[in-house]
Amino acid sequence: MDKVSIAIATYNGAKALREQLDSLYNQTVQPDEIFVSDDCSNDGTVEILEEYHRTKGLKYTVNEHNLGFNKNFENALKNTTGEFIMICDQDDIWMPEKVEVLLKAIKKHDCTKPVLVTSTTKDYMDGKVIRDNTRPRMSWLQMLYGNNTQGCCTILNRVLLNKALPIDVPKGSLYDGYLGMIAGMTGEWENIGTPLMYYRHHANNVIANNDKRTDQYPNIFAADRFLLMDAIEAKYGKDFIPERRKVFEKVKKLGLKKSKLSRITATIGLVEVPFITRMKCIVKICLQ
Repeated sequence: MDKVSIAIATYNGAKALREQLDSLYNQTVQPDEIFVSDDCSNDGTVEILEEYHRTKGLKYTVNEHNLGFNKNFENALKNTTGEFIMICDQDDIWMPEKVEVLLKAIKKHDCTKPVLVTSTTKDYMDGKVIRDNTRPRMSWLQMLYGNNTQGCCTILNRVLLNKALPIDVPKGSLYDGYLGMIAGMTGEWENIGTPLMYYRHHANNVIANNDKRTDQYPNIFAADRFLLMDAIEAKYGKDFIPERRKVFEKVKKLGLKKSKLSRITATIGLVEVPFITRMKCIVKICLQ
């Protein structure tokens, strides 16, 4: 069976929620289930969910108390029943072929293993596309060297979800990077590089372009990246694919380098990473 579930986390999303839900119900391949976890909204979001429950069969629950971003998504995910699960934000717009394209992509993988396939977006603001994020196809290595797993662009299999629950991310880290790293280190991860949704930019985005680098990790990566690596290694290290562990350890060591020269030298030494990627990171280090 190829049952597809869509997991949505909502919180005071009434303004854009109808447009998002309509885009889900207008897919070329219809999802078998849409499940929403609402985090105590007080703006009419729950009334919209109840309307779509009555008219479309949408399933939803309202949390007894506010769980926060990561745990609200976890609650949505763990209530799905499909073999394949897609993750959805409350305020974007999916292109009509998104379910069809990602379902075909993930089925090319060995789904006896944890598998995650992700895509990209067209950035959207005030009714206009402001950036097309088409990229070359990426493998597990780009997952390790940079997150490149955006939850709302993602499809994963039940094997990965069962392995990942409960989602215990370090403070400051996000559930999508957690899922992506488990798949990349213990199974299969791919970014197909194709925009399949309009990612709405507005003042209330939970994820913004904030810089989380700290004195502890004065690097090209955000500090939370290394904290996430520590957490994943502690919980899933025994399942790491051996050849990937070697690269994992190199990247972790890179996070501890203090001087620019040592960071540049370590980056040059990551020969597994494409040359152009390393050069871009060296430029970033030089500009710090």
